[in-house]
This record gives sequence, C-alpha cells and structure tokens, in this order.
Amino acid sequence: MAAGTVTAFPGQVIGCVGIVFLLSSGGHGPHFAAGYLLMGVGVLLVIPGSIRYVQRIYAGRRFRGDSPFVKRVRA
Repeated sequence: MAAGTVTAFPGQVIGCVGIVFLLSSGGHGPHFAAGYLLMGVGVLLVIPGSIRYVQRIYAGRRFRGDSPFVKRVRA
C-alpha cells in the first residue's frame, strides 16, 4: 500500500494545485499554462500509483512469505 501512496498522493495534491492555478488565472496568462502543466504532472504521478494499487489487490499475499515476527507453534 505504501508504494502506491508514495506516488498517488503527491500526484493528487499537485493535480489539485493545478486546478486552483487554472481557475485563478481567469483563462489566460502564465498561470493558465502552469495550471495545465501541474495537472499533467499530477496525472503522470497518479497513473503509476494506481497501477501499484491494482497490483496489490491481485497479488494479495501470493508472493510474500510468512510474517517474520509471528512465532509458529508446532504441535
């Protein structure tokens, strides 16, 4: 879960900042271009994070070993 959050959360924040720039620009000027640029960077960061979330759902515990801190009792 942490691997997906590392890229997805900053991408969402950057995308939201891009929307704020876009709305505050009034449709023209350098803030308008910066808004689109930030939204594009946000999308580019969210896509790999989303892929990692999907991989986590499908992989489950398939490729992981036992928990290292759990003591197994043999009968």
